[in-house]
Amino acid sequence: MTINFTFDVLTIILLCISIVSMLYIAIIGLRPMRSVARHHRRIKEENKSESSTDIKTSVIVYTRNDEQHIAEYIESLMNQKGVDFEVIIVDDASADHNTSVIEALCNKYPNLYMTFVPGDAHSLSRRKLSLTLGMKAAKNEVVITTSAICKITSDRWLYNMVRHFKNPNIEITLGYSHCDKQDLKGVGKWYRSFDSLCSATQWLGYALNHSPYRGDGLNLAFRRKNFFEQNGYAQTIYLQYGDDDLFINQFANSHNTAIEISTDSQLLINWGKSEPRLWLDRKEHYTFTGRFLKTKAFINRHIMHSAYWLMAASSSIIILHTLPDLSATLLTSLLLITLWGYMICLYRRAAIVLNDIKLWWSIPLFHFIQPLADLIYRQIFRSRKMSNYTWR
Repeated sequence: MTINFTFDVLTIILLCISIVSMLYIAIIGLRPMRSVARHHRRIKEENKSESSTDIKTSVIVYTRNDEQHIAEYIESLMNQKGVDFEVIIVDDASADHNTSVIEALCNKYPNLYMTFVPGDAHSLSRRKLSLTLGMKAAKNEVVITTSAICKITSDRWLYNMVRHFKNPNIEITLGYSHCDKQDLKGVGKWYRSFDSLCSATQWLGYALNHSPYRGDGLNLAFRRKNFFEQNGYAQTIYLQYGDDDLFINQFANSHNTAIEISTDSQLLINWGKSEPRLWLDRKEHYTFTGRFLKTKAFINRHIMHSAYWLMAASSSIIILHTLPDLSATLLTSLLLITLWGYMICLYRRAAIVLNDIKLWWSIPLFHFIQPLADLIYRQIFRSRKMSNYTWR
């Protein structure tokens, strides 16, 4: 076997395709993840001396049969510092025990209120109805939507989410929540973690690059007036979901949106052993509502996946075409190793920012199989797409 750095026309064309694909992936395709990886997790330097805000806030908490978590959640919520706030719990036809726990908490805390969604409400999104009732009951300028399935990890969460509204131009603060995977087992959790983080860095990265198009309804703040100016969820009343992404997509822009992903502002989701099923449900919801979003993010993602596959295909052809000459093989291998190393480093930095699992060797593999997995999931979701409509 010899090493010869004189290439034929086909090899040169394929090398050019590999190089262009690699540059697109690294510079454009991974730009959202790079923006998240570079984002500072701590409160900005100019806000470090501040400890409170006079912006009054209403926290709307959705709950349904969460008696295992509701008491601990409310206790954590009531220990929030630096904010004048009220809490409105919207109980979505929970069992009697859950209701009695909430009533006891309301007697304990004067700024805690409860409202109900009737159990016989049909042909509508129960979560949208719940949030609408909470919004009407809210009295304050800023509202935060969340859920009792979340775990608050810091007494500065509320302050971090609200502090951005000191700027009169800010109308939305995009927060972040993620599943606590610490006690989960099985190989599947690694891919679910990868897929969730890629999805999160995409919409957060676009928001950091002044193109917000989606939010996290479990950790989302906005001015109450915006809800009524947008007629609430009237534009998507025929859909079960979209109370976060479709609603935010209606009026978020580069001037009125703040991003808050500091460690103290992130919420953990208590899915427990139901995480695989609930992760799949959430992916189905976002896959369905994603078709209605006004954004170029999905086009960029598809191009990046295509570029990655194109690079893999051209590299394979180069190796097969030039053997036993190793020069093109070495050059192609160098390009792949460089890209894989960059992918791994970037992903791990983003995982640190978002407090997620830091994967290693599986990252290049998961990037490769992700479009195939998404295609399979879309076929599964297509068979039950009617469940996404309220009139099913």
